[in-house]
Amino acid sequence: TEPPSPAAIKSSEQLYLTGRHLEQYRHATRDPEPYWFEAVQRDPGDYRCNNALGLAALRRGEFGVAERYFRKAIERLTERNPNPPDGEPHCNLGLAIRYQLDGDATQTISFDEAYSAFYKATWNRPTAAAAFFALAEMDCLCADWPRASEHLDRALERAPQNAAAKHLQILVLRKVGQTSDADELLANLLRIDPLDMAASALAGNDAEIDGETRLDIA
Repeated sequence: TEPPSPAAIKSSEQLYLTGRHLEQYRHATRDPEPYWFEAVQRDPGDYRCNNALGLAALRRGEFGVAERYFRKAIERLTERNPNPPDGEPHCNLGLAIRYQLDGDATQTISFDEAYSAFYKATWNRPTAAAAFFALAEMDCLCADWPRASEHLDRALERAPQNAAAKHLQILVLRKVGQTSDADELLANLLRIDPLDMAASALAGNDAEIDGETRLDIA
């Protein structure tokens, strides 16, 4: 059935869920954001709708806007519980801050803030794997290869099929001189998925890789 207009929906929960429905099915004529806007107008601290609006801004590259929404969500989540049951807003906040840094690890305060946000997200099982992987990427920006390897191990414990984490672990192992371990991991990766183009590139078998895929690998 056609969803009512945002103003006609009674509860914030229904506004959030209607927006999620429209987003999930990529509705051709309805935008989910007005439903979430309506919810935060009624309750500025609604963490689910603030998180949803933050993600929408993040996908558009509006990283500062996204950061503000995620902070609002976290403010509500941690009002009475320093270890909230949902780690997604912390993980998303880390991304929003890190994207603003644009790889500049010299901005210590913001860099550390993003790092702390990702670490907070490791508290929750659903976001732990993504958060540990993000921490490892930040470790690599600082050339802290042992710590990156540790965080990648933790990410892979929670998400063993994460190929991107395996690709990065191969590079990190090479950095610390553990080439035999890197070769073993790479061989296992190619045995599981011979069509993994990033693994093929890491193995030096990139002669047949097309330009579009090279961009993805890079």
